[in-house]
Amino acid sequence: MKQVVNKLNTSDNLWIKITDTCDEICVKCPNSNGEECSKDHIKTMDSIILKELKLTPGDRLKKEDVFTTIKKHSQKLQKVCKGCEWQQVCLFYNNP
Repeated sequence: MKQVVNKLNTSDNLWIKITDTCDEICVKCPNSNGEECSKDHIKTMDSIILKELKLTPGDRLKKEDVFTTIKKHSQKLQKVCKGCEWQQVCLFYNNP
């Protein structure tokens, strides 16, 4: 997770690929089998968030565009994510 945060903080021209499977953030999660999360409620929340942000797996966006989109929809996302077990370490929930 620290490597991902460092990359986000230090890379000026970073492109992010949107996915609905496990990514660099999920790689160390005990609920990941390497490709998908074993927790159905997490997959459901991820799906709802992609829909709210009008993003599709495979989309590639500049880092700045991702953060702008998240900030634009932060109230909706906080409602979707309310009670999530990952809130305390979530990069986006804790950075509205």
